[in-house]
Amino acid sequence: RNMNGIDMGINFLYASNTQEDSSFKDYENDAMAIRVGAMTGRWQAHANVSLKSTTKEMLGGQSVASEFDGSLGLHVGGSYSLNETCTLYGSYKKFGWDQKSDAENYEGSLNIIKVDYGHVQTVSSSARLYYNIYYQSDKAEIKKSTKIEANRTRIPLVVAFEADANDWLTFRGSVRHNLMGKTKNKYGNLNIAQKTLLSTNGFGSDSNGKSVTLANSTEVNAGATLNFGRLTLDGLLGLGGSNATADGKLGSDEFMWRTALTYNF
Repeated sequence: RNMNGIDMGINFLYASNTQEDSSFKDYENDAMAIRVGAMTGRWQAHANVSLKSTTKEMLGGQSVASEFDGSLGLHVGGSYSLNETCTLYGSYKKFGWDQKSDAENYEGSLNIIKVDYGHVQTVSSSARLYYNIYYQSDKAEIKKSTKIEANRTRIPLVVAFEADANDWLTFRGSVRHNLMGKTKNKYGNLNIAQKTLLSTNGFGSDSNGKSVTLANSTEVNAGATLNFGRLTLDGLLGLGGSNATADGKLGSDEFMWRTALTYNF
């Protein structure tokens, strides 16, 4: 809807389902959220508010073995176009939860702040060069008998190139390197599964509260898009870095999440 030259939209989401597995466990999931967006010719803004996010693990459909209860979640952000080639971005994300089980109870929270600058340069009618630099701060906390903290701060620089081979095939490649990257973690009495979760999500291993430099801070990616009218197929191949495709291999077991199929109605 357009209001005084501002395009606005709002969306309400509710989802509920029950899953069963072979070990006589049932999982009840409920989620509810509101999403709001607005834009003009030069700026865009959005707010995603999570009103409910719960998961219950039931034994035999009766007793509750474990329970996840998410608190109010918030993700707000926006962008502003300085001109036709330069854009500023910013976002803030916050989410909290309570975890209850027979083994332990604890509270958790996640905060992410990101400020971004992007520039696109037209090399020719069929080729484009992109520059992107951003600051991102991630902080996770888990409150058990002691407070567990995981912190990551980084400033990556990304340079990407995209070229149209013809009207149905586009090639692209990018290099990302952290100009600065630090973690400061104190995992304390976390169990192995919880430590692994933090480590695989970019926080790294326990540093006993000391600041350490992020390892594997360079990523090289290459991809291509096949255009078939309303249907497009994207693929990605990556080398290096904690988030790149492992060892540059696109294995059959990883194929689905390293490609994307889009149909425009």
